Amino acid sequence: MRGPNGIFYGWSMVAVAVLLMVVAVAPLWIGLPLWNPLLESVSGWFRPWRVGVTEVVLLLILVAVLVLPLLAMVEGLLVDKLGPRRMVLIGLAMLGFGLALGSLVEEGWLLYAAFMLVVLGSPMGGWMPMMKMLNNWFDRRKTMAIGVALGGFGLAELFGPFFLTFGLLETDLYETVYLEPGEFKWGAVTLAVGLLYVALAFPLSRLVRDRPEDLGLLPDGDAPPLNAQMQADPDSVPPPEADWGHTWPEAVRTKNFWLLTIGHGSALVTLGTLPVYLALFLDGRDHSVVMAGLVTGAATLLAAVFTFVGGYLGDKFAIRKVAFGFSALLGLSVVVLVTTSGTGMLFVFAALFGIGMGGGTAIVVAMRGRYFGRRAFATITNLSLLPPEVLLAAAPTVVTVILDWRWQYEPAFLALAAITLVGGIAFLMMGEPPTQRPSLPVDDAHLKQPPVAQPIP
Repeated sequence: MRGPNGIFYGWSMVAVAVLLMVVAVAPLWIGLPLWNPLLESVSGWFRPWRVGVTEVVLLLILVAVLVLPLLAMVEGLLVDKLGPRRMVLIGLAMLGFGLALGSLVEEGWLLYAAFMLVVLGSPMGGWMPMMKMLNNWFDRRKTMAIGVALGGFGLAELFGPFFLTFGLLETDLYETVYLEPGEFKWGAVTLAVGLLYVALAFPLSRLVRDRPEDLGLLPDGDAPPLNAQMQADPDSVPPPEADWGHTWPEAVRTKNFWLLTIGHGSALVTLGTLPVYLALFLDGRDHSVVMAGLVTGAATLLAAVFTFVGGYLGDKFAIRKVAFGFSALLGLSVVVLVTTSGTGMLFVFAALFGIGMGGGTAIVVAMRGRYFGRRAFATITNLSLLPPEVLLAAAPTVVTVILDWRWQYEPAFLALAAITLVGGIAFLMMGEPPTQRPSLPVDDAHLKQPPVAQPIP
């Protein structure tokens, strides 16, 4: 069912998802690292331990990698239990309080407390509730809707640094840091941004609609089927189940759960490890830092474009075969990087790597919805991300060990390619997803006009 303009209301939820992805992602992953030099300059508590801001940030990242996956299970349960709207309110409020607390940083424990609030509030107020919401609103166009929403990450990369540093844009950076002896401007900026997030948490959460059924709609704007029995006595036939699908204990007992986890984890290992060493690898082959930047930029641009392409293909063709195709391209890109030389082949690598990275982004999220339904989507998603997070944390260490052993990148990179290709095969081994939505039998001879949807408050 569609609105007066003929557009399904679910696409307005996609726009809401893009907005909330930008709002929730920008402070944590994009803008906040730009303030590290300011923390270094004003935080005397670093120096008694003789560590700098880089070591502290690395420690915080380690905490995020090792501790947050354990908390992700709780986050998933809360999203499934409370719904996306309430979780956006809670998550954005936590994010705002974390930023506000960060403005008061004078001791180490306070920074850690603020950091934990921010890294917990960001996914709780953005990515996970939005993926849950779109999984509810779409069936046949699920992958495309998720791909468009994930474009919010790109917008966050574009606007995040400008938004979070607007208070520091004067002629000399460090002249703007200090207002008076003992005072610094970045704290006031952080406090203002944090309070803004707290103030916006409620109105932004009101834009979220958890399920189409709450508004008298069905996923994809479908009209509910009517048959003779329903016309004679509408109360005699139960409506289709809204939150159908597996519980998380049921999901982890299926083969598809583990094959999907292996496939996604294998790709993440390559995506998370190769960029760390790419510039060093190219430097060893006498390529400049500028060339490394161009290659990375080309891959990133293509990834942004193919996020949408992957969304289209995932809805058009068998999703497990599309996932295999993008994993194969990702693994092939690494083989091209290692076994060829010349500037032209570097951009062939960039093209293959960017297509594989971007194309698979929406696919792996949508696959969880297609295979396991709506009931426990958030819990199942976060649970299936635990093994990949462990692999992602261990992979750079393994590469470093190989470098210490042979001082060659090629064996380590080829191992990444092999792992990625094995993950692609795991996607192929999955069976076809079940029917997306339980439906009632349709008697075409007795169809009437669908009922008018409830007004949207």
